[in-house]
Amino acid sequence: MNWGVVLAGGRSERMQQDKAALMWQGRSLLDTQCNLMKTLVHQGLIDQYVTSGRQPGALHDHFADKGPVGGILSVIQQLSLTTGDTLLVCAVDMPRLTGETLSPLMTISSQRQASCYYHDSYLPVCLRICDALLSQVYSQTSKTPSRSVKSLLKLANGVGIPCERPEQLVNVNTPQQWQALLCGSNSTAEAH
Repeated sequence: MNWGVVLAGGRSERMQQDKAALMWQGRSLLDTQCNLMKTLVHQGLIDQYVTSGRQPGALHDHFADKGPVGGILSVIQQLSLTTGDTLLVCAVDMPRLTGETLSPLMTISSQRQASCYYHDSYLPVCLRICDALLSQVYSQTSKTPSRSVKSLLKLANGVGIPCERPEQLVNVNTPQQWQALLCGSNSTAEAH
């Protein structure tokens, strides 16, 4: 099964307010990403999607202070994903993402039977669930302090590909980055 998840469980400490609630083009960042996921379901790229975080109806992170890796692992556990499933992971703080940017991750992951991410950014990512990933991810997240998506991708034998739209990989973590995004500038934006 092909799942999608919007990671929205971070503490937003650097932003000093909940990033999921920030308004982007008339919608909250969470609603923006959920609408993107609905479009991907409609297009047949994913079968279903969930959100991860503290919002009502979201899957709650079981691994505190593990960053995106903890959220990803929590989703894998709670959805009982198994070998052969895929999980398209998007962060709530990447409002410029589009289906055109996410589609190649799903396509190449399917073609190569491997997890896939962009060279410029470890999120978004299409994780292809395999036995080795399941067993190693549980060990990685529960026994070490690593919060690194990069480390997760090494465990999953992730394949990096070039991104034709790198401006869509911009995420916002600080008020300055948020203001730069609102003003249309990428100069202070971060890549995941």
